[in-house]
Amino acid sequence: MSSGAEHWTTWEDLGASAECIECPLKDDKFVNLPLYQEIPPDRPGGSSVPVVYIFGLNVPDRFANKTLESIGLRKRFNLNAVAVEMVQGKRKRLNLAICAQNEAMPPPGLGVTLWVGVQGGIGSLKQICEFLGELPQTLRARWVPLRSFHIGRIPQWVGCDLVQNRIRAESGVNVLGICLAGQADRVQMFPEPGHVLRATDVLLVLRPDEERLEAIAQR
Repeated sequence: MSSGAEHWTTWEDLGASAECIECPLKDDKFVNLPLYQEIPPDRPGGSSVPVVYIFGLNVPDRFANKTLESIGLRKRFNLNAVAVEMVQGKRKRLNLAICAQNEAMPPPGLGVTLWVGVQGGIGSLKQICEFLGELPQTLRARWVPLRSFHIGRIPQWVGCDLVQNRIRAESGVNVLGICLAGQADRVQMFPEPGHVLRATDVLLVLRPDEERLEAIAQR
């Protein structure tokens, strides 16, 4: 398992959007953003970049010092953890280990923001309001680029699901999406833990997790 220090990063290191997008509440819904899309290349002949839109939630004090599993982030609220942002002096840093290794959330008073993906988008307020304990008037959003990794490069994982492969528990990798059979138009974001991997599947992950997968493939 990777050490906690390796899970610290910044928005810049991830190549994320520099500024937050404010999604206002209107007619009992937020201005919706796609969960996943491909951004056109920034130069002729370049490749499009797959990105995921994630949303920043202030963590209620009642969840401080609890793990995301004990909070029931996915089972209870249908929210999928991507990163935990903390303010340290004038710098914002991201902790990916809390999401990947089920570590405890920080105590109150550290300016903690939990960045999540919402299966199906944010048209429905229910799960967000239940998590926050209130109705927010806006939501902060960012897009984050995803890296592709062909699962066939790790043959021992083929034919087993995400839990059986212990991809999170042992490797510290947070699988944010899967291109089914490697097809860009068949993307399943935030796959279920019981998803059985096929040799043709392509994992969609953040840059640090791509590096972890590369290291596993080369063992």
